[in-house]
Amino acid sequence: MEYNEDKVDETALALMYLTTFKDGIAYCSWKGLDWDILNRLHEKGLISDPKSKAKSIVLSDKAVKMSEQLFKKHFGKEKPDNVVNLKSNKIYQFKITLSEITPVIWRLIQVPERYSFWDLHVAIQDAMGWEDYHLHEFNIKHPKKEKISHIGIPDDESLDDFNKFIAGWNEKIKDWVTMKNNRTVYTYDFGDGWMHDIILEKIISAEKGIKYPICIDGKRKCPPEDVGGPPGYENFLEIINNPDHEEYQERIDWLGKKFDPEDFDPAKIKFDDPEKRWQTAFQDK
Repeated sequence: MEYNEDKVDETALALMYLTTFKDGIAYCSWKGLDWDILNRLHEKGLISDPKSKAKSIVLSDKAVKMSEQLFKKHFGKEKPDNVVNLKSNKIYQFKITLSEITPVIWRLIQVPERYSFWDLHVAIQDAMGWEDYHLHEFNIKHPKKEKISHIGIPDDESLDDFNKFIAGWNEKIKDWVTMKNNRTVYTYDFGDGWMHDIILEKIISAEKGIKYPICIDGKRKCPPEDVGGPPGYENFLEIINNPDHEEYQERIDWLGKKFDPEDFDPAKIKFDDPEKRWQTAFQDK
């Protein structure tokens, strides 16, 4: 009988979700599938070589995320967006402050406890007003160690290199962020170097009927992308506030729209689906 190998591989990867376990900072799954399937998944760069003597295979950072998504796609049960999971109804309230900018640009957001660092990244981007053009990272103290860990997008997806960035989509904020370990630094755009001070202010119960995440407060508009970091933004404001400046028209044309640094309304913030953002960024390529 002829069959679609890609669909078989997709289903196999989905089933790996049931047997995936964490070994240190690597995610592994037992070798319980057909060898041809495992070999194809290895050729696609999703798992380590199944021919090794180990009883398990290592999943790539991308494969871990795909496995969860595919399992939910094929075997999950749908529920309304506004239904609160009574087993996990905690909400984390974070204050986000953009560093080295005066007057201060800040946001106050509430996100579900179940969020991963990737999900939190998307919420920060949307609340601040960034366009997610560049790389990012969270610097946070490891909950069981003194060292600072770097969570974001791994710059090398090889299966034997886990010492640089930990994949944000595989780490839950509840496993790292506590009221005792409540601070992290979020950096966006390694060129401009936008550093955000992220503070967990409190953990509350979810309110029935509210769809999280939400932005409940904040002040001032986010700087434009690629403006040159804090020094560049300061220079940008000086120019656009002076119509007589020799670079005024050039800057207005570059921006392509009016810019009011005081303009911000939390009610206008719309949050993207982090799952769809991840698929657009990685799986759809």
